[in-house]
Parts: sequence; C-alpha cells; structure tokens
Amino acid sequence: SSVVKYSFKRNGEPVGVENNAVPVDNIISVLTPFGAVAETGDLILEITFTSDGTEYTLTEQHKVYRPYLSLLELREIMDFADDDECWEIERAVRAIIDEHTTQNFGYEHKTLTMLSNPSVAMSLPERLERLDRVLEGSDVVYDITSVPPRNVDAYIVTGDGWFVKRPGYSPAPLAYTTTDPIRVRPRSRSGFRNDMKYKITGVWGYAEVPSAVREAAKLLVNDYACQDSTYRDRYIKSVRSGDWRLEFHDGAFVDTGNSRANTLLRPYVVQRMVVI
Repeated sequence: SSVVKYSFKRNGEPVGVENNAVPVDNIISVLTPFGAVAETGDLILEITFTSDGTEYTLTEQHKVYRPYLSLLELREIMDFADDDECWEIERAVRAIIDEHTTQNFGYEHKTLTMLSNPSVAMSLPERLERLDRVLEGSDVVYDITSVPPRNVDAYIVTGDGWFVKRPGYSPAPLAYTTTDPIRVRPRSRSGFRNDMKYKITGVWGYAEVPSAVREAAKLLVNDYACQDSTYRDRYIKSVRSGDWRLEFHDGAFVDTGNSRANTLLRPYVVQRMVVI
C-alpha cells in the first residue's frame, strides 16, 4: 500500500507537523496532535494520497468542542450508561445550555471582523477573554504581540468580555464647515470610526468552563438519568391525590426546564447593553 500523508490546519495555519500513515484495508489511523484539540472551533484535516499515478488531496472539516462535564463526572451520574450514551447526553445538555444562554463556553484564539458605530463601547459578538490586536480598516491601532507592543493603553476589554472600549478617550473639538447653512462635522464619542471594519484578534470564550455552568450541566444530566426529579425542579405546582393529576407551571416548557439550572445560568445569559 502507498503511504498517505496527512496534516491538520486551524484558520489556515498548520497545527503540528505533517505525518505519514499506511492504509490497512483502505483505512488509515490518524494521530491527532494535542494542539489540534487544545482549542475549540473549526479544524481542517488534509489527506494527500496517490491513485493511478495522480496525487489527490482530500479535505475534511471537523468541529472541536469542549465538553462541559468529563466522562468521569457523567459516569458518576449515569452509572448505568456506556461511554457513547454518556457523551450523547452531554451533547444534548450542552446544546440546551448554549441555547438558553445564547453563547458557548469554548476557548479559541481567532480574529473576528465587525462594523463599528459611534456608541460609547463596541459590542462584541462573542466573549473576549484576552485582547491581542486591533485593526481599524488596514491600520494596526493596538497590538500587544508586536515588539515593542503598540498602543497598549488605547483599548480595554470591559463588560465581562462583551465590549471593547477606549479608556479616557476625548474627541477633538467640534469643527465647523463654512457652507450655507453652516454644518458641524460629526465626531465619535467613543474613538471608534463609524461604519468602519474592525478586526479584533484575541482569545475568545472562557479559559475554563465556569463552575456554575458545570453544576447546571450536572442537574440537567441528572434530569435525563433520573425520572423522579424533585417537584420543584420540574416546575410542578400541585399534585392531586386520587387521580394523581399533576399541574405544571409554564416554566416547565421554557428555558432549560430545570429551575435550579436556570438560576445557576442566569449570570451567563447574554444581555447586549452598552457599558458606559
């Protein structure tokens, strides 16, 4: 069998080194480097092989996720389930939490592009853990990775990572244009140019899954594993003896379906408000 070459890429950059594999019954085993799964997000696997004297490259796109609970934690709750069932429940619980909070709790170094507006702070589409670089159009206006660092005091991350702000920025005095009628040139209150593309590079997400999110995940996994969850968690308003009629509060069919999980996740539900 001919040797097959394979490599991983993230955001167009190689991860690890190119490796070789020998197919066995047309199947190859791929050794994934740690760097490929150290962050969440899109991962590209490129496989190069030769067939009938012609070289081909097969590209596969994979998504790296961060589990909110470890397999050990899942097995402690679901001791009756095998590994595949545990991971299936974890994926379902993670989807519920992400949908409820309208964010995810991964960790990825990347660049996002957004349009600015003249508000006090720039709202970000994802949580920013660490700010590395800011491009205003094609101009580098902030860069802690350069030597020496550039404009290190020009921007800060605020609002628990959901906004970028220029601290202490004072706009230039109002300028007048001598036309008929006299016009005042617009100025920015924030230091961000209006309707300009900004490229924000940094670490997005969370360095680790918050403990409250992990606890909420355990409650939701337990809801799957245990059919006799407490009445309070299940939003049951009343139980009638005799015919055993159960009356549910409307909250049983919204949010996560678990009142304690909702309380734990409340600080992480994204609220897009401008921070002054």
